[in-house]
Amino acid sequence: MTRRGQTWKEWKIELRLFVDEDVNLTDVDTLSIGFGDRNNPQPDGRGKMYFDDIRLYPPAPEPGKN
Repeated sequence: MTRRGQTWKEWKIELRLFVDEDVNLTDVDTLSIGFGDRNNPQPDGRGKMYFDDIRLYPPAPEPGKN
């Protein structure tokens, strides 16, 4: 899908990565998305990012397992 010459892409983040780091997902209340280098922040960034339809889905069942 494109809009104003930009490409829209689905970004899937496997929640298993958080669980593997001992994050209790039932305790998550907020979500933050950051850009750049957390340890070396720079002012006056340029550009726009649009995010929509942020959702959590249960994992898809593995084939042959129900």
